[in-house]
Amino acid sequence: MVKFFRHIRLSLINQNKMGKYFKYAIGEIILVVIGILIALQINNWNENRKDRLLIQSYYKQLLDELDSDVSTIKFSISRLQNDIEAYNNLKKETSNPNLSIDSVLIYHQNAVFDLENTTFNTKTVSVMQSTGDIRLLPSHIRNALINLENEQKSHLDDFKGRLDLYLAIFKELDFLETFSDLDIWKNNKALSNRLNIQERQLEELPVLIKALKIKNISNKRNKLELNNILNYTEELIRFIKKEMD
Repeated sequence: MVKFFRHIRLSLINQNKMGKYFKYAIGEIILVVIGILIALQINNWNENRKDRLLIQSYYKQLLDELDSDVSTIKFSISRLQNDIEAYNNLKKETSNPNLSIDSVLIYHQNAVFDLENTTFNTKTVSVMQSTGDIRLLPSHIRNALINLENEQKSHLDDFKGRLDLYLAIFKELDFLETFSDLDIWKNNKALSNRLNIQERQLEELPVLIKALKIKNISNKRNKLELNNILNYTEELIRFIKKEMD
C-alpha cells in the first residue's frame, strides 16, 4: 500500500503536476489522520467496554456485601431493642416483692458481659480504593459510598469509646457512689433478703447498677447510629440497582 501511494506521488512529480501532487499529499495526510482517529476510537471503545464490565462486576460484589450488611444491621437493631426493653422491664419489676431472683441474676450476667457490636463488609470498597477503580463509578454512587464509610467509621469509633467506659467499671469494684437506683434495691426487703445482700455486697451494688445504666445508654445510642447506617446502606443499594438496570 505504501509503495502504491509512493508510485502515484512520483508519477505526479514526473508529469510536472505539482498542484495535483500537493492536493494528493494533503488528501493522503487527511486519510492517515482519519485512520489514526478511527483506531483511537476503537481503542477507546474497547477500554470503555472493559470499564463497564469491571463496574458491573464491582456492583454485584457491592450488592452482595450491602445486602449482607442490611441483614446484620437489622438483626443487631432487633437485639438492641430487646435488651433495652428487658432493662426497662427489670427496672419496673424491682419494686415487685415476688420478682423471680433467677431472672434478675440471668439478666445481670448477660448485661455485664454482652455489649452488642456490629461489623461491616468493606472488602470491595477497599479493593476499589487501592486500585483506583473507584474513579470509574458515577459521582453520586462514589459520594454515597464515602458517606456510608464515614458513618460506619464514626459508629465504630464511638462504640469503642462506650465499650472502654463500660469495661473500665469492672476495675473499680470498690468504687462507691450514691445512685438513686440503689434505694430501689434497699427498699425491696423481700428481694434483698432473697439475694442475701450483705453490707459488702450493697457497697458493690452501685458498680453493677452503673454498668447496667451505661449499657442501656450505649444500646440506645448504638440503635440510633445503626438505623442511620441502615438508611445510608439501603439508599446506596437503590442507587446501584438503578445503574445496573
